[in-house]
Amino acid sequence: MITKVAHKFDHIRKPQEVFTTGDVARIAGVAARTASKWIDSGQLQGYRIPRSRDRRVPRDSLVKFLQANDMPLGELAHRALRVLLIGVDGQLAEQIAQRDPEWECHSAQDAIAAAFAAGMIQPDVLVIDFVIHRERAMRLAEQLKATCGRVVVGVTSEPGPCPAGFDDLFHLPCDPELLAARIWSLTERRQREAT
Repeated sequence: MITKVAHKFDHIRKPQEVFTTGDVARIAGVAARTASKWIDSGQLQGYRIPRSRDRRVPRDSLVKFLQANDMPLGELAHRALRVLLIGVDGQLAEQIAQRDPEWECHSAQDAIAAAFAAGMIQPDVLVIDFVIHRERAMRLAEQLKATCGRVVVGVTSEPGPCPAGFDDLFHLPCDPELLAARIWSLTERRQREAT
């Protein structure tokens, strides 16, 4: 299933990247007061909301804390691979989305919708079709990779080598299964490099 991203953005929910003390308590299996003490003592990296007693904890900090204290990650352990398909033909987009049920696929038909969607969904992978114009695709890849450091794969009907800013380039028509396998291998490589 692909979520279309065009002019209606209210249906896109940004993934939870910041947690309340109540969220932390539920995930860690402790009382909210214990979570607050972890934050206040500096054991768990978080912050207070200005002019409030409320605290917030970024996802990365919570994951590191749970791992360092040999606590289960619970709902944080697994998250679907988020793929943003930019300018990709409907049939190819459907084929990509159906390759793996673990993927959360979103589609944007132009650079403006893509930039907005990337900010909202924080994709792990960008698949950019050069149908949006080669220069625009390259600029978009450069901008989005710089802001979120994700895997970027291009698809094009034009001959030529893989341009700078892209991790790989597929020439149309392409095998969706091969494209999906390459997305997985690039994503796994990026995760290994990050650790």
